[in-house]
Amino acid sequence: MLLKRCLVPLLAGFLAWTSPAAAQDTMQIAAVVNDDVITVIDLLVRTRVALVASNQQDTPENRARLVVPALRNLIDERLKQQVARAAEIEISDADVEERMRQLAAQNNMSVDDFKQGLMSRGILVDNFTDQIRAELGWVRFVQVWFRGQADVSDKDIDDQIAESQKHTGTPEYSIAEIFLPVYAADEDTLVKQNAEQLMQQLRAGADFPALARQFSQSATASNGGLIGWSRADQLDPAVAGAVAMMTPGNVTGPLPVAGGYSILALRDVRNNSGEPPSREEIRDQLRRQRLDRLARGYLTDLRNAAYIDIRVQIPQSP
Repeated sequence: MLLKRCLVPLLAGFLAWTSPAAAQDTMQIAAVVNDDVITVIDLLVRTRVALVASNQQDTPENRARLVVPALRNLIDERLKQQVARAAEIEISDADVEERMRQLAAQNNMSVDDFKQGLMSRGILVDNFTDQIRAELGWVRFVQVWFRGQADVSDKDIDDQIAESQKHTGTPEYSIAEIFLPVYAADEDTLVKQNAEQLMQQLRAGADFPALARQFSQSATASNGGLIGWSRADQLDPAVAGAVAMMTPGNVTGPLPVAGGYSILALRDVRNNSGEPPSREEIRDQLRRQRLDRLARGYLTDLRNAAYIDIRVQIPQSP
């Protein structure tokens, strides 16, 4: 990966750009990702979407916490779009509308009310649907590209059932995550800082599922980060240790995990009844887990091989 400039100086520029006259410069290139560009306005829009989705006020402080994660997310999104285009993955308007309906339902709103809510807070519906289209394209690409490697055998299911029954009575945790990957050793500190900025947003009352949808690079992102029910032995050791100390409703992190950093929310705790889910549910769960691992690894490879050039200081919202 070629990254010509670090992201730290961008923060100062983002906060310092206060003149309304700066609006004319929002079409400047903020970053180049292989053959694609991210404009300053793209970054401003994505930051505003994150603020609106997480119910945070548009203040310089809140923008400061989200601008760098937003740029990083946009870079990854461009990479995902590029491989989906190369694989001729197409997402129909009906697919996008169905995803919009799901998001509206999660907010107890009709689709029309959901769209009106976006527009009332300065977000064009087209900007939001472009993000949905990119998300759906990547999911479909992963499902197609890694289909054979994610197959689950009957023996896999039998083993999972036996393991569940062996742990009858042990605690199970309903967890949600925000996963931020570290693509190279020299960006570990930056990614940890990004995660800490998201934690500050959560402590200030930001909506966890909304931030997960905007910034998490796990397959759970589209579901608000929800992993589902897991035993301690099924979790990363750092995650297992953390959730054992949490009570439902708590959020913790960032935690160093394999491949990056995670922020966790504990939704609930129960004891394993010994009655496993249906075989089809187990198959789906194992397949999702395998696809997630494969997708994380592939995205890391894409990022490390990409030409990425950060070009401008990032302005404040005009």
